[in-house]
Amino acid sequence: MSGIVAVLARSGLTNTIPPVANVVISNVPGPNMTLYFAGAKQISTYPVSIPYHGMGLNITLQSYNGWLDFGLIACRRLMPDIADLGKYMQDAHVDLLKRSLALEPGVPGALEKPAAVKAPATPRKKPPVKTAASKVSRSRKTAVAG
Repeated sequence: MSGIVAVLARSGLTNTIPPVANVVISNVPGPNMTLYFAGAKQISTYPVSIPYHGMGLNITLQSYNGWLDFGLIACRRLMPDIADLGKYMQDAHVDLLKRSLALEPGVPGALEKPAAVKAPATPRKKPPVKTAASKVSRSRKTAVAG
């Protein structure tokens, strides 16, 4: 594979063939537990991806211990204002967080939810038996790393 890439780079074909895409977005699932390195607690992860020839922007998301971190890599010529994009993403995240909190009951200023329509009575299924191996899920508000 590296030989093919070298031949393409030397021949100049990569400059004439249009890129497959100009934006790549990927999600990398990480561990859902706290990690330590030499006794120090890992706070977050900052994903860095490798841009390929002709790509203008790469956005990588990586989860870690209930959090979601973003990594932005861009071509300087195609996107000189990547810092602005990061700021816009943070602003949009804050707006989404405010909107989601406004829908939670018990939060001051929360929006009223319409009354639920009662479904017709149906026989209930037996709940699954919980074993020691059952996982308990927990939720946490998503953080944006800048």
